[in-house]
Amino acid sequence: MVRRALGASLLIAATGCNNPLSPGRDVILPVSEIAAPAVLAPGEELTVGVTVALVTSCFSFERFDAERTTGRVTLRAIGREKLGLACADVITEETHDYRVQQPLAFPFVIVVLGADGIGQQRVVNARAP
Repeated sequence: MVRRALGASLLIAATGCNNPLSPGRDVILPVSEIAAPAVLAPGEELTVGVTVALVTSCFSFERFDAERTTGRVTLRAIGREKLGLACADVITEETHDYRVQQPLAFPFVIVVLGADGIGQQRVVNARAP
């Protein structure tokens, strides 16, 4: 019985990286475009559209990691890479929205960092009353 359990443990350990049931790993996704309004009325909701590139069928979008102050948000699009599966070499793009909560100080700066560490930036100014 002990031998069987040890053999099963070694098999799982040796094939862990190629196990199709393993969840994969988190990755920062490449960003091809960000969209945000140029002006915003004070108190108005700010929604940022982030278009990510999924470089094979083994990648999927999961969430945004955000660092925030009243005058700036820095985003990273976090995806999941499934490991141990055969993946189609097809590039697809998906747009996901990030809603920035109030309060906002203007000008408000949006930075989205891609997988290469290079950021794209947009600046949102206050609309005159």
